[in-house]
Amino acid sequence: MHTMRTARILLTTALLAGGTCLAQAAPPADTALPSYTQLDKDKDGIVTMAEMDVYPPGVAARLHHCDTNKNHQLSQHEYAQCTASAHAPMPAHSMPGPTHPVH
Repeated sequence: MHTMRTARILLTTALLAGGTCLAQAAPPADTALPSYTQLDKDKDGIVTMAEMDVYPPGVAARLHHCDTNKNHQLSQHEYAQCTASAHAPMPAHSMPGPTHPVH
């Protein structure tokens, strides 16, 4: 009985640790982003890394994640795609958690 409980604890710990690693792969979607106009401080139509990095770390990380072509700039198109995908529901197959109850 003690071995079964220990196994459950180890499994739960491993699942939680794995979920933490997955969560670090992409910044959280609930980090509120400023509007593109607010980001583009010099009003040149492109948001640069310097303009992104003045925001708190969670916001800056999300903005960097939105830079899909990794050119260290955020176009209006990239920003629009990123903000649209942040509001899309998560597919059921990618939701974390066990697929059956643990007893």
